[in-house]
Amino acid sequence: MSIEFEYNTLRMGAQLDLEMTRAKKERLLQLNGLDEFRMQALLHTEVTQVKWKIWHDKNIKDKQFQEGDWALLYDSQYKDFKGNLRTRWLGPYVIEKCHDNGVV
Repeated sequence: MSIEFEYNTLRMGAQLDLEMTRAKKERLLQLNGLDEFRMQALLHTEVTQVKWKIWHDKNIKDKQFQEGDWALLYDSQYKDFKGNLRTRWLGPYVIEKCHDNGVV
């Protein structure tokens, strides 16, 4: 019997105040403990991801390009390609015009 079915059955039995043996009560407590442990792990993962996002965003430097600068263009066609020898950058290109919204 799968643990999900057993867990739901024991939970329903506890909610309906059905007679449960000591072994069933122990098993229900163990399953509740596992569920709490899993929820703590998920919370810890979310907190860690938020901390890393804050750290990453804090260290991003805004680059202002000027006309005449050299730049590389990222080729998103190869973003999922895991090869070491394939470059994901095109260029270098000379910037001819910069717009106010950041388009070059």
